[in-house]
Amino acid sequence: MNRKGGVEIRKIMLYVFGVLIFIINNSFVFAETLILKSGQTLEGKITEKTDKYIIINFEGISIHYDVDDIASIAGEEVSATIGRVASKSTTNVSNLKKYTTELDQCILNEKYEEAILLIKKMILLESNDSDLYKGLGILYYYAGHPEESISVFQKVLNFAPKDLKILLYLSIVYDSIGEYEKAKRGLPNA
Repeated sequence: MNRKGGVEIRKIMLYVFGVLIFIINNSFVFAETLILKSGQTLEGKITEKTDKYIIINFEGISIHYDVDDIASIAGEEVSATIGRVASKSTTNVSNLKKYTTELDQCILNEKYEEAILLIKKMILLESNDSDLYKGLGILYYYAGHPEESISVFQKVLNFAPKDLKILLYLSIVYDSIGEYEKAKRGLPNA
């Protein structure tokens, strides 16, 4: 691939990465999933919690629920430690928002090594978010660590083997290090 094509691919990846960060940033708006014993599921932000009740902001409306009516919060069973569970997940969301803001600044200032550290912290808090792993792979690429980028993308493919974005990212990284045959294999209909 010629130099001009490489520059265009970098611009495309930077654009895609910006969209990915936007998605990550907005995915934490509804921080808690509350499942009631009746089976009803609500997603919203817990605004108040005690050992006896929880108030959750659901679509702009504050709703009061007794702890006895709640089956789980954020996948964890509600028990006598309700304060610990809600406090922990609220802290995680707060940290994720903080890290996302810092991550945006690092990317805008092309501080990719710092961004890698931040996104790793985010992964520790939200290890099931595949977008974070995609972001890590892209950051490794921009930081000049293609082997690490390839490693992350291959791990994501273990869980989503037909993810076209990951296949495209892998192709771009392989192309950038001169592995043209591997780059072609990752592209659909190549």
